[in-house]
Amino acid sequence: MTRKFIIGLLLAFSAVTASAQNANATRCAKLGELAGSIMEARQSGVAFTKLMEVANGNSLVEAIVVESFKVPRFNTESNRQRAVTDFIEKVEVVCYSSVTSKGSV
Repeated sequence: MTRKFIIGLLLAFSAVTASAQNANATRCAKLGELAGSIMEARQSGVAFTKLMEVANGNSLVEAIVVESFKVPRFNTESNRQRAVTDFIEKVEVVCYSSVTSKGSV
């Protein structure tokens, strides 16, 4: 194989890898947004049963709802907002960890 061919393959592979990483980053960011919405609802007092109904049988959304109820409801807005931010980050870290261990979400 020629050197140009090998360099071309490496460049193509890195472009595909970067594209897959961007797609996974987008998926994880969107999952984080969903988790934030769920935690906001949880912190606002929306009932567990109502959130599970909204999940509509989606096992991933149901798992996020269950995890959100492991976090206590807070009285102050600053603590509620911190709970939302922390939960978003937690879900995104789990998502990214899944991506790196399995190759995709």
